[in-house]
Amino acid sequence: MLKGVEERRREPCYLAVRLRAVNALDVKTMRAKVVFRVFLVFRPHNAAKSALPTDAKHRIKSDCEAEWKPDLVDALPTLAIKNGREISDKEPLKEFFRVEDAKLISKDGKEQDLWFPPASPDPDCSEHIAILTYQMEAEVTLDMNLKAFPFDSHDIAIKLFLPKKHKDWIYEFVCSDDMHIASERIHSKNVVRTGHGTLEVVPDAMKSLCEWENVNASTDTKAAKSDQTEATFTLKVRRLPQFWQDKVRRMCPPTHAIP
Repeated sequence: MLKGVEERRREPCYLAVRLRAVNALDVKTMRAKVVFRVFLVFRPHNAAKSALPTDAKHRIKSDCEAEWKPDLVDALPTLAIKNGREISDKEPLKEFFRVEDAKLISKDGKEQDLWFPPASPDPDCSEHIAILTYQMEAEVTLDMNLKAFPFDSHDIAIKLFLPKKHKDWIYEFVCSDDMHIASERIHSKNVVRTGHGTLEVVPDAMKSLCEWENVNASTDTKAAKSDQTEATFTLKVRRLPQFWQDKVRRMCPPTHAIP
């Protein structure tokens, strides 16, 4: 996963998503309303590096005007949705903070630091790793695979891209299921039981999809182009067999004939 980034000498922006809720899934309009949190793990530069809190417990939040200054906004990566739109007209809630326990855990259990280009003016780059989070609610387009009713399935895909913004530092998405940040509960898939990789679907999100079952969750990234880099997080759901039949039986219990 990292080989292409290393060859292109791009600044990696490690990515993870936590799908918090599916508020609506409309198979007629082919739309889904989803709430998710995006974690961008990167090495800040210039104004972003200067504003990075020295205390790992301190977070700069976008609703705090005293700390969330215009020069900081200009120095942070800008995130956009490709296959839908943000529902709220307000800016998504963001947090910017230091992270000290970001690692990669391989299948054999070995830990290593996240990779960043060694040719850097910052010799202590490992001490300046930051996380920028976006809490977003969006309406995304569904990819439908309609089979014989009621066994249709859908891909709830969140397609994100990073517009080219920085002339000096062009970030490229990296989705690695080996990434492990215990402080943010982002666990490598190689960690038994708790490992969700770069896409975690919280239980409440699946509860909101009462007539659907989770078939698979996956991530995908495209090689960086000259203007942007893209990532897709996909939750594949399938309608539960006989859901509607069982629902009708619950609502209309059979009547018994009078002897």
